[in-house]
Amino acid sequence: MSDKPVASEHDTVVEVDHNDGRGFQPVDSLTEQVAQISVSDAAAEEEEEDDLANLPKNVLLRLDALRKLQETQAEVEEEFEKERKALELKYEKLYQPFYKQRAEIVSGAKEVEAVTAAAVEPQQADAETEEDVKGVPVSGCVPS
Repeated sequence: MSDKPVASEHDTVVEVDHNDGRGFQPVDSLTEQVAQISVSDAAAEEEEEDDLANLPKNVLLRLDALRKLQETQAEVEEEFEKERKALELKYEKLYQPFYKQRAEIVSGAKEVEAVTAAAVEPQQADAETEEDVKGVPVSGCVPS
């Protein structure tokens, strides 16, 4: 195989590599990369701890205060998420009757009185030419 990009019928370009021709790397290579990332993460944490140990005491106190402030904010945000979820569930229950009625109207299981009464008067002359359509035709005309 060549190393040139291959175009398909949809003009998609796929690069072919030397490993297996499909653009994938061998598992051994990926394992080595993950191991290197793990080692570099551990080294970065050690460097960060060393940097923190060398900071003045007043800076460490500020960092501790910022950490506590962040924890407090996280607690408030967690409470917000709980309340938001409860509110969503409450309104989901309130929306269910509307969804059910809309589904019945769209499927034709339920006729709407106002539409039925208004449609009967002007269409009495056209009743012979028009077929009885049940529900709403699927054409994207139903508001969401």
